[in-house]
Parts: sequence; structure tokens; C-alpha cells
Amino acid sequence: MPRWHHARARQVHCRKRAFGMLPANGDFACPDSDARCLPTPSSRLMAQNPHSRKLSSHYNHISAGTEAHAETSLVYFLLSLKLRLITIDGPVAVGKSSVGLLLAEKLSFHFFDTGVIYRTFTWKALNSGLSTSDTEALIQLALSTSFRFVPGTGSRLVVLVDGQDVSRLVGAPEVERSVALIAKIPRIRECMVAEQRRMAAEVSLVMAGRDIGTVVLPWAGLKVFLEASVHERARRRHSELLARGLDISYETVLAELEQRDHNDTTRAISPLKPADDAVIINTDGLALEEVVDRILVLVREREHVV
Repeated sequence: MPRWHHARARQVHCRKRAFGMLPANGDFACPDSDARCLPTPSSRLMAQNPHSRKLSSHYNHISAGTEAHAETSLVYFLLSLKLRLITIDGPVAVGKSSVGLLLAEKLSFHFFDTGVIYRTFTWKALNSGLSTSDTEALIQLALSTSFRFVPGTGSRLVVLVDGQDVSRLVGAPEVERSVALIAKIPRIRECMVAEQRRMAAEVSLVMAGRDIGTVVLPWAGLKVFLEASVHERARRRHSELLARGLDISYETVLAELEQRDHNDTTRAISPLKPADDAVIINTDGLALEEVVDRILVLVREREHVV
């Protein structure tokens, strides 16, 4: 079969996966033998991750503590048996990952920050010597790349690109500068959405990003949209960068966030906005635990658990 025919078949395959036209459990054939389409990390992934154990196992492994602690953990786990997908969207530096990770831990869910898959692919593209303007080559690279999602620390899922964990490399400045340029290419977003949906097909999951409730998982049982003033978000991000030892002014961080906000809300493909049925939470002045507690109240309301 000619190489161009392989590429075209895989483009169609990728689009079908992205829009739910192929089974989500991984039981489908790739358009060619080299496509390396991978099944959903269902039984194997869940067996490896302690956050996916059965109720009896969970209760037996509750750490020693007060009876109240045990009852709280059990209530959270019972909730997680019913509500399977929670989305958290919002602008940059609003705290989506911190909130999502703590929420996932309390509910015994997995957690995934979708920005990671875009940064991971961007790292591979740059490492392969591709320019961010070479759209066709980037698309072909996306179609030939293998993504796997495996348990990381705590509830977090880690992306393996072609079997390699590059988590420590994707935060490089050149990756941060290029990821938005690559992520806005429609056909690359289609492939990334397909991978995210494949991952979410069988695991209980809190997924954070900018278009999860509107595009990636519009059928999720609970959708949350976090917001905060740009000045509050700049303050948080500036403190975080200083803690990492980076010498950067607050004014620079503020200007960068304002530009990111403009780009995210005005882009033609998957603009940043709350889903119609999302619950909007303003996090100005709220501590991390307070935000998570508000979402837990929403979880209880969704499941009618008192």
C-alpha cells in the first residue's frame, strides 16, 4: 500500500476515534500494521493503581486513624462508584491541576491534566527537528506517535510517548513557547482529543484543561469551570516561579497571562469558555481545600447522597 494511502487511512481513523465513531475500549483494528493504536488502560491500569481497588479492598486498606476519617473516606469512595467523569476547565494559572489532583485523591479517581499530552507531543516535535510552522509534518508525526497513560505518583496519570516518560523535559522554556502554536492545529487537536477520550473510556477520572467540558468529554457527569481575576492568577503564578528560583517580575507574568487569556478565548478551534451546564466557581480569596470542598458538595448533589 502506498505511504500516502497509509497516512490518509490513519487520518480518517484518528478522526473517527475523536468523534466517537470507533469503540472506546480499544477493541478496534488499526488501518495499517504500524499504526500502534493502543487499547484503553482498563484492567491492567486499574489493577496497577491503588486508587481503583474494589470497595472491600479500599476499606481494608484505610490507614489507621479516627472512625470519622474512615467514614469520610468510605463516603468519598461510594460517591466515586457512581459519578465517573469530572471535568475542570478554566484559564491558565487558575489552579486546575492542584484542585483536580486533590479532588481525585479524595474520590479515589485518577487525575489527568490534558496540557501534558500537548506539551509531550510538542517536546517530541521539537526533538525531531520539526518547525512549528511545518503543519503537514507535525500532523504526520502525530499520526505515527504512540501515547500510553500509566499510573504516576498518587492519582496522577503519566503520558508515555513512544514508550518514553519525558515528564521532566516538557517544562522546558522552548516547549512552553511552542506548545500553543502546535496545539492550535485542528487535525493535531483531533488526535489529542481521541487519545484523551480513549483514556477516559473505562477509568474514573478527573480531567483538567481548557475545553474538556465543551469538547473532549461533554457527557461528563459533573463539569466545573474555575475562574479568578487575572491579577490574582498572576500573583499565584509569580509566587510559584519565584519558588522555583526564576527571576521574573510580576508585571511580566501579568502581561503573559493577559496575552494567554486573549489567545485562549478568541481562538477559532475550541475557545476557552464554560460548558452550558458547567458550575462556575470563582476562586479569588479561596484556599485550595475550600475550592475542593465546594466541588465535593456538587458531587454529593449529583449523586443525591446526604
